[in-house]
Amino acid sequence: WYQRRVRVSTQSTGDLRKMMIARAQEFELLADMCLHSKNIGLALDYIGKAAKISEAVFGKDDPRSNQAYEKFSYIYAEAGKIQYNDALQRFQRRQSQLSAPKEETGPTQEELYTPEQSLGQKIFSLLLLFLFFVIIVVEILLVVLSFSKGYLYVPSTRELMNTLQYMWLKATGH
Repeated sequence: WYQRRVRVSTQSTGDLRKMMIARAQEFELLADMCLHSKNIGLALDYIGKAAKISEAVFGKDDPRSNQAYEKFSYIYAEAGKIQYNDALQRFQRRQSQLSAPKEETGPTQEELYTPEQSLGQKIFSLLLLFLFFVIIVVEILLVVLSFSKGYLYVPSTRELMNTLQYMWLKATGH
């Protein structure tokens, strides 16, 4: 664990702008990672934050702001594709079940475990949301506490990822 500290002064406007640009880039990277791991909701959250920061730093009509909003649109479209494909697969599965001849064999493995899996997925999603909320609250507290001492604490992406990995390992019992 390490910290980057920046002395707060009247000439820190350029430093603050650089930090905001770096934060927007970090959010874009996190959005890419979440998209790659199929966590679309979190990816949309991160790219939305990156787009807002880019707009605040560069302005609404800047190409860098537009690029962030284009990536937001892309991730949103990917979410729609995934939902469409899932719905289509469920529909086709149901159609094949209705057209198949009835047998007296009882429920299939999929029919037995579907409710528990969806409940488990919901619990896992809620756990992740809670962990991210805790990280955000801790980060805000660190910024406020460090700012009151004359420093501005800016956690790096590596710190955030290490914290997430540590919390994941603790939550899963590894």
